[in-house]
Amino acid sequence: MITDDIALAEKLESKRLWRRAARVWLTVLDQTKGMQARAEVARRREKCQISANGLRSEYSGIRVMTAAGGVLHD
Repeated sequence: MITDDIALAEKLESKRLWRRAARVWLTVLDQTKGMQARAEVARRREKCQISANGLRSEYSGIRVMTAAGGVLHD
């Protein structure tokens, strides 16, 4: 049911689970009729996607260490 999906998406947003919330908003978007309602759901989904992208870090996961154990660069 669409109201259950909306409640789930809002719950995920409150827990800051942005990617999961964005996926649920997409499900809601598929079930929504009317241009104005669809636009609102699309805005909510975009907000989640922007928030999720803000969680990314610049760290590549690789560090180069010296023989003495120091870090050459990150």
